[in-house]
Amino acid sequence: MDVKTLSGYWKESLGWLRASELKILVLLTLNNFVRSLKTMMIYFNWLIILNLIVTYLVIKSGIKAGLTLSSLTNYESLSYWTRFGTLDFIAVLLNIVMTFCYLLSARASLERKDLSYFARYYVPKFPWFLLFWLLGGKLVLMVMFFFMDAGNTLRDFFESFKRGLLVHIYFFPGLLCIYFLWSLIGLTFVGIFLLVPALISGLSGLALVYITYISMLCYLLAAVIFCLTMFLVYSFHAVMYSKIKHSHYQLFFSK
Repeated sequence: MDVKTLSGYWKESLGWLRASELKILVLLTLNNFVRSLKTMMIYFNWLIILNLIVTYLVIKSGIKAGLTLSSLTNYESLSYWTRFGTLDFIAVLLNIVMTFCYLLSARASLERKDLSYFARYYVPKFPWFLLFWLLGGKLVLMVMFFFMDAGNTLRDFFESFKRGLLVHIYFFPGLLCIYFLWSLIGLTFVGIFLLVPALISGLSGLALVYITYISMLCYLLAAVIFCLTMFLVYSFHAVMYSKIKHSHYQLFFSK
């Protein structure tokens, strides 16, 4: 791969930011998001509810300890692991399982997405995903989409890892810009809910107990929106994976 070839792919990825292209990508991502969320609500509503309950309890205990939302929900931060307990372990585990379920829901597949579909992928793929997640692989989600379309051996995993990295190298500028836009939208709404507790804390006429519960509700809503934002990002990766794989198949699968 020479500089001229790489610059050509970078230029192509920046073309995704044109209004017409961006509109199509946004609509495809939202469509994938809605369909994936529906699948999650059908087969994993219990997981979502359980995750919300645990998130609420983590936030409640964290507020009592004077911690911020970022330290309560960022499972990769040092401040989170320094206060790690049983409840936090459950929260991390639920986060990993729910992320994997969503990726399976979001990926393009000719198979009917029912319980048998999820079972077929969970047994051989989840251990690899767990290893991938622990190594910080959430940052290169393309790898998991390649791996879900591959076999289950160590060689398949490393081949998928290589292809996922190549996607981010070849199309880095466009992926980064669109990822930033999705994250900015989600974090803006998260910020709004985080500002509410600070604003109402200045209302001396409001009973402290109400301020506490309103603050907890706002923090919970912020955590939910943060989760939905991550789902949007996962859906964006699923859409881009299908787009790049089919338009540049030879680039990643040529011998």
